[in-house]
Amino acid sequence: MKKVREVGGKTLNGRLIVFREKHGDRIFRVETDEKLWAVALKVLKERDAEDYWYEEPEVPEKPTSLLLTNEQIATLSEGARDVVKQDQEQYERNLREHRTNMARYQRLRQAIDLGDGRLALRVLGERKDYEYEGWDFEYLDEV
Repeated sequence: MKKVREVGGKTLNGRLIVFREKHGDRIFRVETDEKLWAVALKVLKERDAEDYWYEEPEVPEKPTSLLLTNEQIATLSEGARDVVKQDQEQYERNLREHRTNMARYQRLRQAIDLGDGRLALRVLGERKDYEYEGWDFEYLDEV
């Protein structure tokens, strides 16, 4: 008798992955990890080919106020110096966000370029909370 692997008390024999997309759900039977990875890669490639799901993140523009030298900033009023400081803090936040988004985008490209289904599943998992990109596992009931 074939031993059936279980995850969370559910057998993989009835495991499905359901992608909740804009125009309806897509459902795949994924009873092995290999099938799961193949489906993840397929979905990621299809979304990438549609050209509106994933774009390379743009580098944030440096605010004009940050082009000022320290000497120029020192001559500004206190209120203007506060604005420059706020601009700097916001720009640094934007740069951190860009680095995070760029790392995600590079993982996406790597998954597709290398045909790496495990990495594709990770990328899809990172984007699971984005609009039209949710997915979950469902399990068929067994008799």
